[in-house]
Amino acid sequence: KLPVPERLAAIGGSVLRSANEVLARVPDLSPAGSALLLCLGATRPGLGEADRQAAAGALARAMSTPLRRVLTGAASFFAALVEADRLLVTGEVRAVVLVAVDSFVSLDAVRAELEVGSLPWVREPPPLSEAAAALVVMKGSEAREIGLALGTVHHAGAMTGVGSDADDEVVDAWGLPVARITLKPHRNDLAQGRYLIDRAADILAASGASDIRKVYADRIPGNCSHQHGT
Repeated sequence: KLPVPERLAAIGGSVLRSANEVLARVPDLSPAGSALLLCLGATRPGLGEADRQAAAGALARAMSTPLRRVLTGAASFFAALVEADRLLVTGEVRAVVLVAVDSFVSLDAVRAELEVGSLPWVREPPPLSEAAAALVVMKGSEAREIGLALGTVHHAGAMTGVGSDADDEVVDAWGLPVARITLKPHRNDLAQGRYLIDRAADILAASGASDIRKVYADRIPGNCSHQHGT
């Protein structure tokens, strides 16, 4: 029956303890040599800004590692990975702790679910739940020195000004906010498109086609897939 901020602090604190155990194995690592990045859910019924701030403060106090940044939203963990990579590459820190914590367990969250009612595309609504996770990121060479098993993040990107959100003014037939998509092409999107066009032209030429016209896109409309933009 703890309030939401205290529960977020409690479950977040449990994964922070595991992260601290990893940091304790890094030789000569001072608090200034590490950074904490915290990912929290966006404000909604059952999670107000005061709840977020209280949870962030409690989690920051639970670690000697300085809190560098609080990120918001369902995709904030990817942005945190990008920031962690920057901190490590520039040498600002030797280790970064990424913590994500969220809770959908509260009376306000239940009321919001009940107000939405049944949806035609969901037979049973997911149970209300809460969870936390922590990830310690450091350079591979240091991780090997302390005997940690390694995982490789091949790519993580979050492009500024690109993403999805709920439109507060436009709703669908069930009264739910519609999705608002903001999209602009990343240079790699355009480069991949040009590459695929060239390869398709090569295949057509090898098949005996004689009238092959390449049309390269200089922009990406909203009715196609995108990978690097968001």
